[in-house]
Amino acid sequence: MTTNLARRGVLAAMVAGAVSTVGAATAFAATKPTLVSTWDLAVYQVLGPNGEVTYESRAPQSRGRLTYTAEHAMSAVLELAAPGGTRKVVAYAGTWTLAGDVVSHSVLTSLEASWVGTVHRRQVLLQGDVLSLTVLDPAPGQAPSRLIWHRAAPNH
Repeated sequence: MTTNLARRGVLAAMVAGAVSTVGAATAFAATKPTLVSTWDLAVYQVLGPNGEVTYESRAPQSRGRLTYTAEHAMSAVLELAAPGGTRKVVAYAGTWTLAGDVVSHSVLTSLEASWVGTVHRRQVLLQGDVLSLTVLDPAPGQAPSRLIWHRAAPNH
């Protein structure tokens, strides 16, 4: 229970920090070793034109798992509680690269066939075991979004 409360406190601070520092020079630097892990989705946010949060869903309403390996393989499976009461399932896998504060996912396979062969760029904000990924190039007609993850506990 204490661990969950502490994790929520860190998560709340990270969400506040992510909103205030996205694009700022104070963004936390991520390195390959710090990203290599399995991550559990904690928060899904839809962003407005000025980066403000217009919709938010937290676990367990939205859930997901993201994995980055040292060999640069990646996979993401998400079930998102989307605006309007709809549910959205996203699943893709491929390779990843990190350049500065941007991680790029090169999609090799996906539930969404149009994603295969594309590159999805995310701005990275990392603080300890909390990872924030903000979509840099949303698909036409889609609002930008931010996914906030926490490092998965070992053996889970």
